[in-house]
Amino acid sequence: MFVLFLLILVFGNTLQNGVYEEDKLLLVHTIWRHGDRAPITTYPTDPNGENRWPFGFGELTELGMRQQYSLGHLLRKRYILDNKFISERYTPREIYIRSTDVNRTLASAQANLAGMFPMGVPGIDIPDLPKKWPSRWTPIPIHTVPIYTDNVNIRLNFTLESIGLLDDIIYIENLYNMTQPEWLTKEIQQHIYNLTFIALDFYFGIEQQIYSPEMIRLRGGNLLGDVVKRIKLKLECLNKNDSKCSWISNLKYFAYSAHDTTVAGFLCTLGDEESVAGTALPHYTASISVELWQTKKYGPAIKILYHPAFHEKYYPITGLTKGCPKGDLCPANIFNERSIKFIPININKECKKREENFEKIV
Repeated sequence: MFVLFLLILVFGNTLQNGVYEEDKLLLVHTIWRHGDRAPITTYPTDPNGENRWPFGFGELTELGMRQQYSLGHLLRKRYILDNKFISERYTPREIYIRSTDVNRTLASAQANLAGMFPMGVPGIDIPDLPKKWPSRWTPIPIHTVPIYTDNVNIRLNFTLESIGLLDDIIYIENLYNMTQPEWLTKEIQQHIYNLTFIALDFYFGIEQQIYSPEMIRLRGGNLLGDVVKRIKLKLECLNKNDSKCSWISNLKYFAYSAHDTTVAGFLCTLGDEESVAGTALPHYTASISVELWQTKKYGPAIKILYHPAFHEKYYPITGLTKGCPKGDLCPANIFNERSIKFIPININKECKKREENFEKIV
């Protein structure tokens, strides 16, 4: 009995996944893909026109709203209820939400936040308008930038995009049990699928024969750079009352509402894209959380979690990150150091150089 007591005394302060009770969560970055949507467009012989979709092409569906609301609940459970990290009611200085300037990602952010902060207090957080104001819904700002200046968003603007669009249309219409033309057999659908992911591997720089850190840097590096920059700033500003540190000192949660290519691009910078997402692009509501902890074991450390799809749970993928030790925590200095080669110094110059080199090849 005494031995058992000692074991509890020594190890009883250990929580799941290598985190101790005295370890402290400092900052969270979350990147999610929007929820279920209509196809972006169609093809000439498609029997399913835009009229089949209540909100039109490319828009978030009712299912997509429910999916994001559910993801918001999941994030609420981890960061508000379980870890007591974020305030239960919306506190502006604690959170910042950024979305790409696209309807489905903006609407996804709104649905997600409705699930994360469902406890607005009438007369304080929200207007006291019984039967008029949506039940305890709290409006929360969502920030964006014009799509043509958004270097965090990854835009598929290469020639092989057309095959990817066709695959996307087929996938969504099959999901909704829509009729396909006779020529579009299962065999042809499989060929289209295979071609799409050969093209995507090339696009993201992870095709086995021509692995390209440069392409990875251009696709996901800017977002990685944003995350690393805030991690460093958060650590620099610990226990400082400097006015320059005011914003980051109060910030606890920074979220990006984005696309499958955004999530995939970020996974590529970690080096664990195929072991995490397989050969497909991330599913609707797929999400990555990058947590900064002050730990007993390592000091400042990073924990990375992945949420693969609707109805799934988050699980740690830190140990799959190239350059980090195996386990659920990666010392922050090691994570920042291993990330350097994937962060562009000047994204506009590097993209221009890449385009010039590509033109010489073709």
